Amino acid sequence: MKIIFAILMTSLFVFAEDAETVISVKKGQIQSSTKYEIHEGTEEIAGDVAPLKKTAQDNWKRACAEWTKEFKDKNNKEHVISFSCGKMNCVKEGVESTCTSQAKYKLRVLIEQPK
Repeated sequence: MKIIFAILMTSLFVFAEDAETVISVKKGQIQSSTKYEIHEGTEEIAGDVAPLKKTAQDNWKRACAEWTKEFKDKNNKEHVISFSCGKMNCVKEGVESTCTSQAKYKLRVLIEQPK
């Protein structure tokens, strides 16, 4: 039994000597050469003019959906932090209603590539 145990222990040391593992410990912060900048902005979204307020609201919803689709297509999805169509505000001028809002967005823009 002792001989089998000694043989097993010897083979374990042989396998351990064949494998190499390097562990590196450095003091300080991890430095990344990739640098990003956050850009914030607003755009006005306006729906088509309509005689009824409900129709004007539906027009604004379509304009919001179109802006959202264009925004996603223009910007890489990985760089979009947030975006919103904003709060709808409807105004009645005479017999026609128009709904508008201020869309807000935040983008992460690459300013320095890794070397």
